[in-house]
Amino acid sequence: MRTLGMGRQPITNTLSIAANPYRLPLLDPLPFGSLPATMNAASGSQPARGVIVAPLIEFHPDRIVVGSCTLFLRDGKRCTYAVGTPLEVAYTEVDGRRDVDSITPIRPVH
Repeated sequence: MRTLGMGRQPITNTLSIAANPYRLPLLDPLPFGSLPATMNAASGSQPARGVIVAPLIEFHPDRIVVGSCTLFLRDGKRCTYAVGTPLEVAYTEVDGRRDVDSITPIRPVH
């Protein structure tokens, strides 16, 4: 997985997954990556937040693996997407544990 650069001009790539073309707005030439978790530097007490854009590799009742990152599902949250589905996952990181805030599939462009 590769970290997406900040301040770069967005580009668009076409990615074929299971013979379905997806047009992705990207900040980096690679189709998947993550934005590093960030926190409020002024207080230091705010939890870090980040976004991962990568295919779903595994799902379990309590966690998912997206790209090479394990993220934990919060109380009662479930992942209903098939393995291989490209996802955008927003998360909050506290003490090294990444808890899922939202899961959004990347939709194909027709």
